[in-house]
Formats: sequence, structure tokens, C-alpha cells
Amino acid sequence: MRKMIAIGLALAALLASFTACKKKEAVDFQPSLDTEKEVSLNVIGGYQNYEALEEVFLEFNKHYPKVHLSYEFMGEMHKNLELRCISGENLDLIFLNTKVVDQYKKVSEAHLLDMKEAGLAFSETREDVLLSGQIEGKQYFLPVHMNFNGILVNQTLLDSYGISLPSSRAEFEKACDTLKKKGMTPILTTTKNLSGFFSNHVIATLRAGEKAAEEFSNLQSGKGCAGAFDAARQMALSWQKKGYFDFSADELENDYDALIMQFLEGKSPFVLTSVTTASGVKKREAKSEAFKAKAFNYSFIPAPTGDAGSEIAAVPNPFFAIYKNSKNLPYAKEFMRFLATEKEQSTLSRVKGLPRAGAKQGNPLYEKLSSLSEEQIFFPGAETISANTIMKLWSIPGDTYLSEDANAVVAAFEESAQAKK
Repeated sequence: MRKMIAIGLALAALLASFTACKKKEAVDFQPSLDTEKEVSLNVIGGYQNYEALEEVFLEFNKHYPKVHLSYEFMGEMHKNLELRCISGENLDLIFLNTKVVDQYKKVSEAHLLDMKEAGLAFSETREDVLLSGQIEGKQYFLPVHMNFNGILVNQTLLDSYGISLPSSRAEFEKACDTLKKKGMTPILTTTKNLSGFFSNHVIATLRAGEKAAEEFSNLQSGKGCAGAFDAARQMALSWQKKGYFDFSADELENDYDALIMQFLEGKSPFVLTSVTTASGVKKREAKSEAFKAKAFNYSFIPAPTGDAGSEIAAVPNPFFAIYKNSKNLPYAKEFMRFLATEKEQSTLSRVKGLPRAGAKQGNPLYEKLSSLSEEQIFFPGAETISANTIMKLWSIPGDTYLSEDANAVVAAFEESAQAKK
């Protein structure tokens, strides 16, 4: 009898715990200010058109129907933002289309709100992602998306050959070998895109090493790390020798619109590219006669280059900030609190087509990312390397990864790092 009671109590406790978790998940944004007050908030930003923000505006108005939100495009923000902040004219929130917030250090210290000090807590955003929006420990910026290089995948084509989405080097190479046997060249890419793709493996190799801190310090100072670079070069070279690469994309007019249109032809199983390119596929479906005639399912996956799983070296971008002298500062802070919720972060991702900064995703295109551990996604940080250093890795000439010279990638990186100092 006692055993039955104990089991009953345990089940009751488990049910209560489950119910509590469900309730916690169901908690929505709760307004903390007067919802009937007439307020105007203006966001200035670096995108000419940011439809995703308009949808967030509409959702915010369900809570604050009398808050009038507007968006204003500002060109060359790195030149014009300081003057606008000094004037303060019609300015409440700022949307920066940048990957390197340090270039706004002077503006931030003088004109932007330290959101951490102001009591804004962004629990839905990873701590290491938030660090990318800090300058000297002050949280001036909230990152919303992330940029990285991976693979655009024709899932329908893979399914027709019984191939699952790969999540490790062994799985990817097995998939490529299967496709080769079917008469296909598996990977469409430009030579240029090799550097962005294989930089994921460079960072992951450094991160897993016994001297990670020292190696990251060297990389940050512009010194190449021979072991990590050569591991990535050997992988790229082996794939070339196995006949995996289709470099016909080098002949395209560009590696954005033209590359997307070639992918929509439906003949390429894998395309090495960035999330920026992947975000533009949906809007171009209607322009492709081949896709309209024979649509297929596609997704974007992280680089399956690790022995233990996929690898990502990501740069958060863009960022939101609050003008600290806003005439409607309480409502600007309230909008930022709303924007930072999981629901609205997912809305931005779904509409804009870019992934959320972190593993958890709200866009089906990036569903594969949701299964990754935090350790598989690397973000720049004060104790490792800066976003600027990751972008230097992306800019290495791609053909160096196909060189027989073991020092080719190291030399190219060091030359690039010196040129951009």
C-alpha cells in the first residue's frame, strides 16, 4: 500500500512539474507600461527594406495599440549615425547592419543605452551571443541573427537516393560517394566560397586543441595556426581529388542571385554558400521556371566537417540598440524587451530568412541547427577572437585550400591579416 502511495505521489509530482514547465513555456510577453498612452517610436536602420520588423511592429501593437512605430533607412550609418545622435531628431531605436560593433564605440559610449545596466535581461539569447553586442562590458547592442557558411541542400534529390542529411564528415563523404556513383558531381561551389566553408573546421580544430587559448591569441594577432589550417586544406584537397567539387559556379555572373537561380534548377545536391545567400532562395522561387515546373524541398545545414558532428563559426549580425536620450525611453526599452522574446526572434528569422543567433531556430530552413549543442556553434568573444578575425578567415583566397603546399593557407591568412590592419 505504501509503495502504491509513493508511486502515486511521485507521479503527481512529475505531473505537477510537467504542468509547471508547460505553463512556463506558455508565458507570453506581459506589458509593463500604460497600454493606452499615445507614443511614437522611430527606428533608424541600415536595411533599405526590413519587412520582418514590420511584422514585429504589428505584434507589438496588439499589446500597445496606441504606440506608433516607424522605420527609417539611413545610408552609410558608420558616417551618419553620430550626427543623428547628436541632433536626437526623431530617434528612439537603432538597427545596425554590421558584423563589427567596435567601429561604433565612440557613438555607443556617448549616445547609446547600456541595456544591461538599465535592467534589460535577455534570457532568450545565449550569453556568448550577447557578448558580441558588448563594448568593454557594456551591453549596447542586441544581436538578432547570425551569419556563417554552410551547405544549401536539395533534400528531395537526396531523398530520391535514400540519403539522409549528413551531420558529420563521414556521413557527408558517404553521401558524396553515393551521388558520384549515380553520375553526379555532388558539390556546386565557387572557388571563393571554399574559404568561408572550411574556416568552420579551422576554428573547430583550434577550439578543441590543448593550446586553444594560445592559438586563438596568435590568430587574433594575425599569425596563422599551421595545424588547424592544414587540417582544413587536406580535407578540401582530398574532396577535390575525389571529384566532389563542381566549380562551374565560378563562371556565373555573381555568387548570390545567379548561384541561387542555378540551385533552383534542381540539379545540384549540395551548394557551399552563406546564410545570406540561403536567405534569398525563397524570394526567387517564383523567378525560376525550372522550380515552378518541378518544386523540391531544400534546407541549409551547418558544415558537416567534424568527426563528431557539424561545425559552425558564426558572426552575429545585425544588432538593435536604444538611443539613451529618446523622448520615449521607457517605451523604447519596452519594445526592446518585446523584440528579445523567443517568439519575436523567431518572427524576424522566419520573415527575413536569416537564422536566429544560436541553436534554437524558428525558421524551417535552418531546422538542422536546432539539433546542435552549444559547443558546436562558435561565436567571437573577448577571450577568443573577434568577429573581424573570422571575416579575415572568410576572405582568404579559396584556391589556397586546394594547394599542395602545406603552408599555403597560413601564408594567405597572414598576408590578409596584415593588409587589413
